[in-house]
Amino acid sequence: METNTLKDALVRRGRDIIILWSNKPKAFSRGYKVKTIRLEEARIEIGPGSEGMRVTFPVTTETGSYELWFESSDTQLVADRCDAAVVAMLSAAMVQGYDVIQSEMPISEELYYNLTYHVIPQLRLGGNRAKELKIDAPRTRATFEASGVGTGMSLGIDSLATYAEYADPVDSPDYRITHFTYFRVGAHHGRDVELGRSSLSNQELYEGQLNRAREFCREYGYKLLVLDSNLGGFLTRAFEKISFRRSHTYRNVAAALMLQNVLGTYFYSSAYNLDLFELSLRADSAAYEKWLLPHLGTGSIRFLNSNRAWSRLEKTKIVSQIPASYRYLTVCLLGVKNCGKCFKCRKTLMALDALGDDVLDRYASSFDLDEYRTTSRDEWFGSIYSRMAVPGFVGDDMKDIYRVAQQNHPSLVPPIDVEWPAEAWEVARVSATNASLRVEPTRAAVEIMQFRRSQLVEVLGSKSGWFKVRRDGVVG
Repeated sequence: METNTLKDALVRRGRDIIILWSNKPKAFSRGYKVKTIRLEEARIEIGPGSEGMRVTFPVTTETGSYELWFESSDTQLVADRCDAAVVAMLSAAMVQGYDVIQSEMPISEELYYNLTYHVIPQLRLGGNRAKELKIDAPRTRATFEASGVGTGMSLGIDSLATYAEYADPVDSPDYRITHFTYFRVGAHHGRDVELGRSSLSNQELYEGQLNRAREFCREYGYKLLVLDSNLGGFLTRAFEKISFRRSHTYRNVAAALMLQNVLGTYFYSSAYNLDLFELSLRADSAAYEKWLLPHLGTGSIRFLNSNRAWSRLEKTKIVSQIPASYRYLTVCLLGVKNCGKCFKCRKTLMALDALGDDVLDRYASSFDLDEYRTTSRDEWFGSIYSRMAVPGFVGDDMKDIYRVAQQNHPSLVPPIDVEWPAEAWEVARVSATNASLRVEPTRAAVEIMQFRRSQLVEVLGSKSGWFKVRRDGVVG
């Protein structure tokens, strides 16, 4: 073995057996079982009249032999390399302790470099069983001269915010969106944590929401690239318990890699900004995808984060200024159109309401606003404190809604009582190094924001040794 191919030396404790690990699986010494994923040459099927194309990757894992396929009737797919299949399986393979992905098909040189020298070494830090996964495949420097600029179009807040940002970027015309995409990779699961399963099947949800995306693209003159796949079912069978939440970034990027002969740039909107960064293969992949995405490029396609550092509420405010969203905004987990009850519908309605009655009224074609105002509004805002306490972006989104509601629509949020009122417009300066503004006068209450020493606040009253204050329109 040449020394420049040697990557690691592992010691199996208790037996003092030294295992040499090189890029080739055969370099593992006797007594160590190498967990290998094998990829064979892809099969290509062309539809009648040369319309439509399916690319099938035969895959063998420790649990058996399977087929992973991607299909489109809108364009030719990339079938000469394994980029999409490798990225689709990457997180699942690392979580389940695989050593090698071995492929008969080549992988793009740049993607190989990015995965081997950047992505995999960092992801090892975020998985208890993750090993330094090796990619054993021929490499190709051939690239596609694709000029298309694409992004997903689900008609949700993220995709419409990206549309607002890049439909006509005045200062960056080369980044103008030319194509929208719609992928079936497992998002149409039809489940809500509180309400349970949808009455519609996954297929009905997929087809119904796809038809609305088609209508939008026809009306506004965009090419829609639709990609169907068995990726969700494949991951479940080949790797057992692989949740959509932990793998959605890899799934969507894999689908986009099948279109790298058409799209040279792909925008992806993240739910998390880097202030909530968490590198863990067992967490929501959105928690680290702002770091991950630029490292999944191939030389033919690059992946860029859209929506800058906008919060969910900031995205909603931007979307509310797009007339196209008034009829087409669709955020529902359970229906083809918005049910007005599920987690995403609730969050969106509360955000639109917090932005003002004039904003909410624009969406009378997308939501049943009468039902919301009469049956849901008081209950949802009445429980906003407990929802603000939920860790992660769910709680942070509710804090944003609370702050904006206090500024624009204070009657929506529960009042904070005081024992004695202060003189009107009494101003004080924060003396502590750091002070927390909370929704109630107790350390267990949800924190709304933090103050630094010497910041000015308006004192509105006090209770139980706490001061009720206001800054930037927010009271706590």
